Amino acid sequence: MAPAARNDIGSLVAYLGALEAECVVPLANSLGDELVRVHDPDIALEARVDGATPEPRVRRDGSAHTLHPELQSHTPSSCSSA
Repeated sequence: MAPAARNDIGSLVAYLGALEAECVVPLANSLGDELVRVHDPDIALEARVDGATPEPRVRRDGSAHTLHPELQSHTPSSCSSA
């Protein structure tokens, strides 16, 4: 999960939702090509100009990432399979 955040309620709601789902959430001002290339998130959120909660952009079915075995039992399916 990689959200691009602004100082607005929509970004806050998206961030808190990702944390509640126990996703790893690196914050950035925008999702540039470099960030997407380096982190390769399964789901991307781009902050909206109007401050509304952003819609997730699912970049692939399932996950391209393999978690360390000790982390797999602590990650809910909403993050590991999205």
